[in-house]
Amino acid sequence: MKNISVRKALESDVSLVFQWRNEPEIVALSDKQVNVSWNEHEVWFKKKINCILSDFLIIDVDQEPVGVIRFDPVENNATIYDVSIYLMGRNKGKNIGSIALKKAMHELVNQRNICALHARIRCENRISIKFFESLGFNFLHTDGNIDLYIYEVV
Repeated sequence: MKNISVRKALESDVSLVFQWRNEPEIVALSDKQVNVSWNEHEVWFKKKINCILSDFLIIDVDQEPVGVIRFDPVENNATIYDVSIYLMGRNKGKNIGSIALKKAMHELVNQRNICALHARIRCENRISIKFFESLGFNFLHTDGNIDLYIYEVV
């Protein structure tokens, strides 16, 4: 069994996350569906890792980085968080994402007073929809080409 862990993103992760963010499969499933420049990414990354309201995490398998999980408050509402996750290539379909996200959600719930998590998923992204449903997220509504799923913390 591989060792799957989740850790806070570090400044030293900036280049790797930039590379991942601009992978065609990630761009295609992102909200804006465009590549980001190094300067944009660097400013965003530093802001994100220093934000006390957000959690920016790296998924490691046997101490090798393989993906990202982010929790960001919805419109500065510290009780509802958006969740975002992606794994790179060969790490998909191996239950790594489920294990990592469950660990990260457990930590988030223990550290913060949250009542719900939202997952915003492109309507055509059937794999992500199935993934979040398998973790207990339920469809809430569609806004344009984005489906909103909710996980209510009990």
